Amino acid sequence: VQRPAPEWLVPGVFVAKAIAKALARYSEFNGWMERNAFKPSDAVHLGVSINICGSGLVAPALFDVIYPP
Repeated sequence: VQRPAPEWLVPGVFVAKAIAKALARYSEFNGWMERNAFKPSDAVHLGVSINICGSGLVAPALFDVIYPP
């Protein structure tokens, strides 16, 4: 079923923004693992998985989605 882009794209944008704001506010959930220890990060980067019908998966990264005003 094909739908116009705004119908399926816009909700994902709001979800990504909410996740980015939550990660910026609660740094204990934002970071990476290094040598079995969690390393918190001030920078917020989001990874998004996109299913390309019949062609595979694309996973772009959005770097520094939260920045000082």
